[in-house]
Amino acid sequence: MIHFKKVRWKNLLSSGNNFTTIELDRSSTTLIVGENGAGKSTLLDALCYGLYGKGFRNLKKELLVNSINGKEMLVEIEFSIGKKNYKVIRGTRPNRFELYLGKVMLNQDATVRDYQDHLEKNILKMSHRSFTQVAILGSANFTPFMQLKASERRKLVEDLLDISIFSTMRDLLRKKISAHKLDIKENNHEIEILEERISGLNEQINALQKNRDKQILKYESTVKETETNIQSLMEKIDEKTKDVVEKKSTISDIDPQKDRLQQATELERKLNENYKKAIKDITFYEENDDCPTCKQGLDEEHKKKHIEERQEKADELKTAMGQIAETIKESSDRLQEIRLVQDEIEELQREIGLTQTEVTSNQKYITKLQDQISELRQAQIDNSASTRLADSEDDLDILHAKKQELTDREHYYGIAQMLLQDAGVKQRIIKQYVPVMN
Repeated sequence: MIHFKKVRWKNLLSSGNNFTTIELDRSSTTLIVGENGAGKSTLLDALCYGLYGKGFRNLKKELLVNSINGKEMLVEIEFSIGKKNYKVIRGTRPNRFELYLGKVMLNQDATVRDYQDHLEKNILKMSHRSFTQVAILGSANFTPFMQLKASERRKLVEDLLDISIFSTMRDLLRKKISAHKLDIKENNHEIEILEERISGLNEQINALQKNRDKQILKYESTVKETETNIQSLMEKIDEKTKDVVEKKSTISDIDPQKDRLQQATELERKLNENYKKAIKDITFYEENDDCPTCKQGLDEEHKKKHIEERQEKADELKTAMGQIAETIKESSDRLQEIRLVQDEIEELQREIGLTQTEVTSNQKYITKLQDQISELRQAQIDNSASTRLADSEDDLDILHAKKQELTDREHYYGIAQMLLQDAGVKQRIIKQYVPVMN
């Protein structure tokens, strides 16, 4: 549990160059009251900035600096977790980020990002999103739990209960299962090759003296068939590669579309701001008869002229915003189409990889068959074939033992996958905490 003790800041938003200090552990609870603009929300921004390097409200870091002083923004936070006392010092212009355990500053050899990750993952154990959802709540940007995206709800619950390790384990398990399936396929293919080799050796032993040339012709025919199969597979690879190239050529505009969407979004924001300003000016002239600067009266003709000018500007801006909205929709739709094509490209590339693996296996098979043909041509007595048969059977036993090992491992992976699903260990943990959370 995090126990905040003191927060102090200066040159943050409207705060001046003198430190503002809030003692949070003077009593069991602390209530801060004040009129609008008194700086209550500044405390939340100070907390968020000190811990995460960004404010509670959606403001850029540069906008947090006092606009008059323009420098030396500094936030200091003292808190404890268990029996450990921590202090965070973070500033801008100049940049400063220091983390203390007791009176000793923690090692800063790593980059600032790693330093921040250490603070969030090993000390606070809470991301900025989780912190603003459960530790500090504000009407400005608080989103109820059920209105969050599924991924955000998952991340929040995992942060709260410290069970994100299970998601990491699940991702690692998926990679292992993928590699395991490839191992099984290769092992089965090797068994098939070896079984066929053993079958060939048995035939060789039975008919070497009578029909060795016939056996050789059989292997050569198998080689030709395999070569034909390889040629067919290579044609498929060429076709799929061609499809990949063609599909990539259809999405060459992905970067321009992203830039176009970004520019259109920014332009829409600026047009919207200008539109609101024009409406505000119209409202001012409609509701006021005196100039707020010189306190002199405004004649009706002057007011009418300004209202008409700003109304015309507002209409133009509204039309422009409609056109920009269409542009944003077109770019968004196009990017969605591009993402679908990219999925198709990934699927084609996966199929190409599997086909190439099959080609490699067939090539290895041809090499083994050619070795067997050479051995048949050089064989003089049956003892040579019997020796090879015994060796092949030993190799086959090893492959079957490996197959059993792979089967057992697949069983364990299945159990692990079941445990790491959302309905597994995480659900059991969450069920234990649901009454407390409720």
